[in-house]
Amino acid sequence: MVEEPGNKLSVFISYARADSSAFAEELVAGLETVGFDPFLDRHDIAAGEDWEHRLGHLLQRADTVIYILSPAFVASERCEWEIRKAIALNKRLIPIVYIDVPEEDTPEELRRLNYIYFSKPNSFGPGLAQLTEALRTDLGWIREHTRLSELGARWQEKDSSEALLLRGPELASAQAWLAGWKPGAPAPSDLHRQYISKSAELEQRETNREAQRLAEIARAQEEREGLLRRMARVNRRWSILAAVLLVAGIAAGVVAFFLYQDAEDFRAEAESAKADAEAARADAEIARAEADERNAELDQYKTNLDTINKAYEALKAEMESQGEPLPLPAPAFYQNERIALFIDGANLYSAAKAIDVEIDYRKLLEEFRKRGRLLRAYYYTALVENDDYSPIRPLVDWLQYNGYNVITKAAREFTDRDGRRRVKGDMDVEITV
Repeated sequence: MVEEPGNKLSVFISYARADSSAFAEELVAGLETVGFDPFLDRHDIAAGEDWEHRLGHLLQRADTVIYILSPAFVASERCEWEIRKAIALNKRLIPIVYIDVPEEDTPEELRRLNYIYFSKPNSFGPGLAQLTEALRTDLGWIREHTRLSELGARWQEKDSSEALLLRGPELASAQAWLAGWKPGAPAPSDLHRQYISKSAELEQRETNREAQRLAEIARAQEEREGLLRRMARVNRRWSILAAVLLVAGIAAGVVAFFLYQDAEDFRAEAESAKADAEAARADAEIARAEADERNAELDQYKTNLDTINKAYEALKAEMESQGEPLPLPAPAFYQNERIALFIDGANLYSAAKAIDVEIDYRKLLEEFRKRGRLLRAYYYTALVENDDYSPIRPLVDWLQYNGYNVITKAAREFTDRDGRRRVKGDMDVEITV
């Protein structure tokens, strides 16, 4: 995994304030100088404080945990808790010796690891160089270990919400990371495995639903084409019948005319044949009139549609010339009414762009929270899979971390008949479900 520029390795430093505060601050400065992001817990434990939750969060976001060994450290119950917590999270542990302590007093979990010595007579510079080399080992693996651990923890905190599971390329990358573990690097935790497994199960379900939807569309299209073929056959039969009747009428008229000229004796029979021909012609005219009526109805529908389109364009031009959007009545809610917000991201963006309006999603969320009990807010959008950078990705990440449940779907890319690249993403099924 390639490190992004400015994405520094996060290092948590565990120490005992009684005898290692000054050295811990010096170590923080040294690690910052060589390009890492070190941090330590500088707060004392207040009465009634949930310090385990606070320290657990710090350990969760750390890529590596450094333990400064000293007499006060090995005697601290809180330091011992930090060791157990880091091991439970499968974090990489690096013990360094600041003040020598007896081997038997060192926690067993650290005793089996290689120490880096800063204690006398060792100097600070060589120890920092050795520590830097250790931190840069398996750097990409460690960063992904921490990132997936934080995503999994957030997923658990949100009651295992499917909106927070991995999808598409992110899921494929996580599965490759899991398969690429090598001995010596921190092992994936149970949370890693569960999070990636649930993500894979969700993607399989969504793939099956999409396949079923496409099959239903294909079946409906096939039925429609069959109906159109049957209608075409019926129309051809009616056309042939009308032509036959017309030809028969003309023939009957011609025969009647010649019979009338040849013999007056046959006039009565000729008149009867002519009457039959006129009846057939009348039937043909009725059929033609019905066809003309259907064509007139179709022309009227097209005219109405053109009128509506022109009215819409006129209204749009008027709104754009005034520089103000058409005001919409604010929905009314009871104070304790439960509200769920579903946002079609692509259509909302297009509508806002068309009327030149910028949407503040934070204020939007606050406004609905004021109007009632906002249970959840969903934002649906499609993302292009193969682009290295998507302009909507920063908005999606911001929404995820600011209270929205973002539902994404891979957009389909294609080239139109003019050779231009097009992107299409349909979220109708996801919004309906």
